Amino acid sequence: MALILFGSILFILPRFDSVNLMNPSLRMGSYARKRIICNITISNKTTLKILPIIKTYENSTAYGVNYSKYTSYLLERNSFDNLSQFINYVKQKVMSRKIIHQPPGRFLTTVFHFPPYPDMIVPYCDGLWMEFGVFSGHTLNHAARWKSLYCGNNSGLVYGFDTFTGLPTDWRPGFPKGAFAGNHSQLHIESNVALVKGLFIDSLPQELLKHKHTPISYVHIDCDIYEGARDILFLLASRFVRGTLLIFDELFNYSQHGKHEIKALFEFLVANYNLQLEVLGSAYPIAFDDIEGSWESQSTGFVVV
Repeated sequence: MALILFGSILFILPRFDSVNLMNPSLRMGSYARKRIICNITISNKTTLKILPIIKTYENSTAYGVNYSKYTSYLLERNSFDNLSQFINYVKQKVMSRKIIHQPPGRFLTTVFHFPPYPDMIVPYCDGLWMEFGVFSGHTLNHAARWKSLYCGNNSGLVYGFDTFTGLPTDWRPGFPKGAFAGNHSQLHIESNVALVKGLFIDSLPQELLKHKHTPISYVHIDCDIYEGARDILFLLASRFVRGTLLIFDELFNYSQHGKHEIKALFEFLVANYNLQLEVLGSAYPIAFDDIEGSWESQSTGFVVV
């Protein structure tokens, strides 16, 4: 265990021992949860200004210890029969778990905050970390810097998947096929990032073969379109374990959102009846109407339980 003191802020970082990843069954709950412990001591008003404390959940100190206490945040399969019901149901769940974070922002930067919030669940350091849809590399680098700082420089790579030729199909008005194209050779990426080029349906199976028995710790789905999100979820399903973190960047709050990421999530949960997800909430207000909201309101996260 390491003690790191920055001014009046004390970080207690546990030593992350290696675990046996060679478990071909990858049963739910077979992979030990590893969390960052962050004890914060506030001694003056200046520290309060530079360190906005999150207060995410009721009984937040117990979160992550006993899931049975938080069944109200589970996505219950018998609570929806079709996509329309599912969309409203998920929005209600997300809205019931508002993250108090100043300033309000993207869900990913709330999870990967510097320093970690004491009551926010974070991915375990072992296992695969993957982002789908790299574009400028901003969120990919953000997660990679966080992983390097709080999991250690030798904690493994964060993989960024993208075609780098833009969207493979039309998404929504204003974002046609080819949008978000970029030259990956010109991207500035962190040293613990590996870029994987190609369509997910082609590149992801090849990458998984290199890590045959490794569970998934963290998935950031920022590919926008239905086909990409669907392929990601179904290809990774057998690697999801208790504690796997799923973040969607464009789940709802834009026109035609019911045709894309949230549709893929609905079909995935219907096909994987025994897999349970718990809503982690949102750091920004969510609208029930199919309207164009801010990009902060479009993202949310789930954890596999």
